[in-house]
Amino acid sequence: MFSDFKEKISKRRFQREDFKEKISKRRFQREDFKEKISKRRFQREDFREKISKRRFQREDFREKISERRFQREDFREKISERRFQREDFKEL
Repeated sequence: MFSDFKEKISKRRFQREDFKEKISKRRFQREDFKEKISKRRFQREDFREKISKRRFQREDFREKISERRFQREDFREKISERRFQREDFKEL
């Protein structure tokens, strides 16, 4: 009877140790998971920064294109004025 009791106690101790190992593994997995999540958050932030930079570049590019269009229009007006002046000069 006493030996049965000792066996039960030893089994429970073994189960406790096994349980403690499982808990420590889960904690480790949890920590690993937390690290992965933090890395993903960092990657998201980095990605958002890249997107915002690209948007800014697009806006800058659009402004440059509009300036060039304006310059073209201005250039065309100057050319038309010169043509008009030539025609006036020819008439004289």
